[in-house]
Amino acid sequence: AINIVRDVVITQGKFYQETATHTLTIGRDVHVAANGTFGKGDGTISGNITVYSINIESGGTYDATTGTTSITGGGSPNYIGFSAKNGHNFNHNNGTVQFDTGGDESWITTNTNNGEVKFHNLIINGTNVYLNKPGLVCDNDFTINAGKQLRPYNQYNNITVKGHAKISGTLGKTAWGLDEPSAAAVSFGSLEIPSGGTYIATQQTTTINGGFHN
Repeated sequence: AINIVRDVVITQGKFYQETATHTLTIGRDVHVAANGTFGKGDGTISGNITVYSINIESGGTYDATTGTTSITGGGSPNYIGFSAKNGHNFNHNNGTVQFDTGGDESWITTNTNNGEVKFHNLIINGTNVYLNKPGLVCDNDFTINAGKQLRPYNQYNNITVKGHAKISGTLGKTAWGLDEPSAAAVSFGSLEIPSGGTYIATQQTTTINGGFHN
């Protein structure tokens, strides 16, 4: 196991755990500049990674673990949990990203509206996670745990889940976005809302391509 207490800034080259199965914990922000790579670059890292936040600049790369990347941060002053600017490279390698942010406000964001952030599996395990500017794509499954919430912020926050969405907590907010009416479209491969779960539907179209269990 590797434990770094403060920030990691990658301006060029690669930063990764030498043994693929080792875990890596970074107590503060990981900032990946252009020409920098967080990860080995060949999709062979399988150890779980825990970070406070990740910022991927244009030209920067996060070559994710095939295991779980846990994001624990957010809160004042910048609220960033996962930031991926236009021109970023995020290779999810069929891994999972999980927000373990407690009650802190934590944003999934990019630098322009109409951008897109693509995950494989995404788990929301924080009560105050926001989708700030980009659209959200899950190539596989999307989970919101009981008592947790993902709040889309505006009309640019299209959500596409190609696999199964399980909403045991809450997806949406009473006022869907600051720019009303929302033009955000939502699509699920299949949707499950267990007892206690809530989907506050977009004012536009929600498409369910497979089964729906409530």
